[in-house]
Amino acid sequence: MNETKNNNNSGTISEHLRELPVRLIGIVLAPRRTLSHVIDENGYWLPILFVIVALTGLKLTMLPEVYEYYSTTEFHDWYKDVRGVGDEIAIRDIERMISSAPFLVFIEAPLTIILGTAGIAMLLLIVGRFGFSQRTAYRRVFSMVAWASVISGFPMLLNIPLKLINHRLFLPTNLTLILTPELVGEFFSSFISIVDLFLVWQVWLLSIGLTLLYEISIQRAVSSIGTMFVCFGILNALFA
Repeated sequence: MNETKNNNNSGTISEHLRELPVRLIGIVLAPRRTLSHVIDENGYWLPILFVIVALTGLKLTMLPEVYEYYSTTEFHDWYKDVRGVGDEIAIRDIERMISSAPFLVFIEAPLTIILGTAGIAMLLLIVGRFGFSQRTAYRRVFSMVAWASVISGFPMLLNIPLKLINHRLFLPTNLTLILTPELVGEFFSSFISIVDLFLVWQVWLLSIGLTLLYEISIQRAVSSIGTMFVCFGILNALFA
């Protein structure tokens, strides 16, 4: 009986994996129809896994850039001042940071994606409850956010081959390539650094998902999601 149950579970997993390319294409070409199907399905772990793999791969290809920064005199002096330690201890600690960086990637990437998805889903659940005076299951909101956020994995995958060629290369999907900190200032540059083509796309998908969850107009959904991400951008700029 246990063997039969395991075979059924394996079949379900295999079926979800086979459907992943179809779902990804659907998110791009027919987002409303695709989101209406996946909201009530249990395959929400697939888009999360997709983005985790993409982020992990990108961060691993960015390690030479991290090593280069850790090895600079500027970082060495900054670390000494912050920790209040001498040269010998600073060098030892920085060497440990460099050697542990690959392992930290495999911890940081999953936590970033899972906690980020869960946090956005919780915010949208609160918005629905108090902003739209409607209730829905958290799992449905989480599933919608997970699939809508799959778009964020695309620029990561596109940047990986660029980083393999030269770790200084990156895909210019936002305005920071033109509006540099020297031109617009650090605060505004930090704000627009997260406002790129794929983020706008993700906001649109989340807005569509919100209309499906709470049966509201697309204008109201875009206003709610857009306001939330503008707040995120301001916070990012302030902390940066």
